[in-house]
Amino acid sequence: MELIHLLYIFLIALFSSMAMVPFLMRWAFDTGAIDVPDARKKHKKAVPRIGGVAICMGWLFSLLIYVDMSREVRGILAGTLIIFFTGLIDDLYGLSPKRKFQGQIAACLVTIFVGHISIFTLGNLFGNSTLLLPSWLGIPFTVVTVVGVVNAFNLMDGLDGLAGGISVIALSAFMVLGHLSGNLMLMALCAALLGAVLGFLKFNLYPARIFMGDTGSLVVGFVIAFLAILTTQTPGSGVAPIVVVLILGLPIVDTLRVMGRRILHRKSPFSPDRTHLHHNFLDLGLQHRYTVLAIYGLSIFWATFAVMARNWDDRYLLAAFVLLMMLFYLNMLLLRKVDFFTAFLRKDSQAPIRHSVTYRRFSEFIAATTPVTIFLTLAYLMLATLACSQADIMSLRAGTALLLGCVALIFFTKDLCNHYVLAMTAVAILLIIFIANHDQSRDLIGSLSLAELTNVLLACLSALVLLRFAFRKPGEHILASVDYLVIGLGAFVILVSSQSSIGNDIPETVAKGTILFLALKASSLGGPKPARLVVGGVLAALAGIIIKGYGF
Repeated sequence: MELIHLLYIFLIALFSSMAMVPFLMRWAFDTGAIDVPDARKKHKKAVPRIGGVAICMGWLFSLLIYVDMSREVRGILAGTLIIFFTGLIDDLYGLSPKRKFQGQIAACLVTIFVGHISIFTLGNLFGNSTLLLPSWLGIPFTVVTVVGVVNAFNLMDGLDGLAGGISVIALSAFMVLGHLSGNLMLMALCAALLGAVLGFLKFNLYPARIFMGDTGSLVVGFVIAFLAILTTQTPGSGVAPIVVVLILGLPIVDTLRVMGRRILHRKSPFSPDRTHLHHNFLDLGLQHRYTVLAIYGLSIFWATFAVMARNWDDRYLLAAFVLLMMLFYLNMLLLRKVDFFTAFLRKDSQAPIRHSVTYRRFSEFIAATTPVTIFLTLAYLMLATLACSQADIMSLRAGTALLLGCVALIFFTKDLCNHYVLAMTAVAILLIIFIANHDQSRDLIGSLSLAELTNVLLACLSALVLLRFAFRKPGEHILASVDYLVIGLGAFVILVSSQSSIGNDIPETVAKGTILFLALKASSLGGPKPARLVVGGVLAALAGIIIKGYGF
């Protein structure tokens, strides 16, 4: 399997899941497989609860087409089918907790014995030596761990998009770890489930039109649990078990906390209440959507921390995890007593997120950073021009033709903000980057090279552009049809070049050019003057490189 196949797996799962959801919604209303609101639930009307079928089918379909049926894959698929039917029966007819546990345990045992997947090491948690588990202990420990993770995801599925978003973050982290360890099978399984969940999330984000139900939460939790085991227990992976504990730590710790609290109050650990983390955020005054975003942020923090600190000593990772979790929940208790904080949160409304007060304020703040975006873009172009030595004759001829074409188009259209002028400017940016890439080893300031400085500029520029696109104002359209064509062609060039020998620097050139083109589009939202400034800067940089190249 090659890396390009991961993209195919992801896209097949994404579109398969997305295409199935509308049919499942109609079928759910026809058959009564809907979730009726009550005092504990946040939705106000009946919502279909079998979206997990789309997730599971999209995942299976993409795997059956592209992934080799190795022993591990067969084991996970076999267990997934059992957990799938357990959840589906519960969604359609209802199952007692005892029956659900029996289905979960059966699925775990099938995967363990068919796929030979189990936990045999806990890492070096105490600094003495690696903790190894004998098979008679490793198998039951694996069952308990997987069942715990499955129920953690099941219990976190309390708000629109919450469980799905947490699973997307965890799967992304597992893909990064799989890439770092060279485990293509793990990356393929992650890509398939990631695509399936994202296709479903289109319909599950607030306000949700369909729920994943027990079918989805059990399947997602089950697969993620065994992916975590594959990440840490595969020989040569180099990933300590504590790393995946950090990635999945938020749902696991919250589930243990809630169940422990129920037991202390002499209640069943499975009795329903409003003590989960998302309920705590709601009680503080956060609206539904911001509660989900807050938990997303916490999950991203732990996933990023786990990946970045994966080479730390296991003892330090465990200590940091325990300490930070204790501080977090202590702060949650203290915030309940701060009336000012909760009053501030309640100022917002249940309006669509792009029309909410908080979103509008943040989008206005991000829009005010347009001068910074322009400065960074022009700074990169200036450095590229100054650092370039004589370009080859073919590049100079192409640059000259492109410069004359841009000038002629501007002369006839009388508009620097015209979409076709911006598209030609994007091509000019690509040419500038292509020429500059061959001179990146030159020192600019002391030992600071062009490559190091431009990478810093592009990183800052990428962050600003991402925020500008994510927090655009209501009714604001940044990209036109021709812009999507330009970006799509760039993505196509990157994919083709990665599978051929036409040039190792082409993907980097196209990627940098795309960032600068998006910065150009974001700057043009500030009006005609910023757009003219950036377009003029691009053409001036190109003219400067041509003049230096011809030696005028």
